[in-house]
Amino acid sequence: MSLGIYFMSESGGCPKALAAGHLGYEPIASSSSGEIVMKEGKRHEAHIAEDLTAMGYELLDAGPCVKCEKEFGREVSGHHVEYQNVLIRLVGHVDRFLIIDGQKFPCEFKSMGLFVYQKFLKERLAGFPGYEAQEVCYVGVTERPGLYVVKNRDNGQMTLHTVPYGELVIPGHKILPVHITFDDIVDKLNSVEISVRGGELPGCSTPENERRWCPFKYLCTQEVPEEKGVVVAQAELLEAADLWKEGNKMEREGKDKIEYATAVLLAQGIMTPKYTVSGLSVSYGGQKTKKYVDVKTLRELVSEDLVKKVMKESKAYNDLKIREIKED
Repeated sequence: MSLGIYFMSESGGCPKALAAGHLGYEPIASSSSGEIVMKEGKRHEAHIAEDLTAMGYELLDAGPCVKCEKEFGREVSGHHVEYQNVLIRLVGHVDRFLIIDGQKFPCEFKSMGLFVYQKFLKERLAGFPGYEAQEVCYVGVTERPGLYVVKNRDNGQMTLHTVPYGELVIPGHKILPVHITFDDIVDKLNSVEISVRGGELPGCSTPENERRWCPFKYLCTQEVPEEKGVVVAQAELLEAADLWKEGNKMEREGKDKIEYATAVLLAQGIMTPKYTVSGLSVSYGGQKTKKYVDVKTLRELVSEDLVKKVMKESKAYNDLKIREIKED
């Protein structure tokens, strides 16, 4: 029996989602912005490498991975690394290798916006379990301590850490602790593969509030049977329905185009806060947040009467829901 193929960049994922992909479940289509984010990540990765080289670090690049493109049809870059046992084949790509006295050490580069970067400074890898599992794989497979570089792409601030391999570290860098081992990851993937071979889905380990990003989140959703409405066929309603579907399609296509264009314009805006292009004026003011009242917390702190006094009711509106019915 062939080995189950798993990727180090996804090794920290939910067992149920990992198994679903191998069992043939269809993932929810990702938006075009995901591809843009990946491309922008590669650009920032190159900038980090340039910064490190200027600081005196000797780095070894790999470029596109021909092996994975040929074998899996995946366009990825980095140094190809692998682990195998009797059940699984675990594949990864190290961003760069750091060369010290002729020895190679795996390097991982991450670029983050201001608030995610601040989260990293506060929580380190404990706040990013997917990144943590990926780095543990790189260190475990290469059997070398790693250099972990995180850059704030809004202001250029950069932090450098070493991720230990056992007691081995890269001298001169603060230790970035990890909370799982490579054996933990392998054990999890072995268990997933056993479920896959049995045609079963393991349990979900993703907290409910984080499932919105999962491409297989529909497998964890309790669907309520929909009550069918009355079928009508008046000419004016049929015409209105066709107009709505046509407009809805145009709106979705327009949203995708705007989403793509916005990501490209944003990338330039980070480097050039104010610029004009082809009749557009673009101004980037950094990342911002919106303030809101947490009603649940408010109810815990004050009486219900006081909550009612501060709650305001909007004007009445028509609660109309329109969607296209999927044909069987």
